[in-house]
Amino acid sequence: MQMDNKRVFGMMGLFAFLLVSIIFSQYYNSMNKADLAKKRNAEYGQVHFSGKVVHYGMYKYMNKNFYQVCVKLDSPNVKPIIIFNDDDALKIDKGIATFSAGFYNRILGAADSVSANISQSGKLVLHYGAQHAIDSRELKFEPMGLQRSDLDNCR
Repeated sequence: MQMDNKRVFGMMGLFAFLLVSIIFSQYYNSMNKADLAKKRNAEYGQVHFSGKVVHYGMYKYMNKNFYQVCVKLDSPNVKPIIIFNDDDALKIDKGIATFSAGFYNRILGAADSVSANISQSGKLVLHYGAQHAIDSRELKFEPMGLQRSDLDNCR
């Protein structure tokens, strides 16, 4: 039984096209991530703070429970900043930082304290005191469904 050469070459061409498409999409995805990282670094790369969570509020986003935190900053000399765009949502004003802490884990509960970019680490660390757990993630303040008006909930 002999295979048709047109089919073999057609399948090889389709495979090569898919391979090249995957390579190009990965390349452009990495370029977009690098641009976003540069933008974030320019917006709040020098911001660093730590403090105790004084209030948190639950909200639904994509049928999941998320929560917003209000952090009373340990250092009162953090400059006020408001960032709200498609990529980030952060407000620091009057010694309180407001942002989305992400998905609400029922086992851990809400974070007790937060530290962000301490020693220029590029990390956002959420501390869960009762469970002695720590959640360390990349320094980014994604909105995760927050509206601009939600950033004013902490006073």
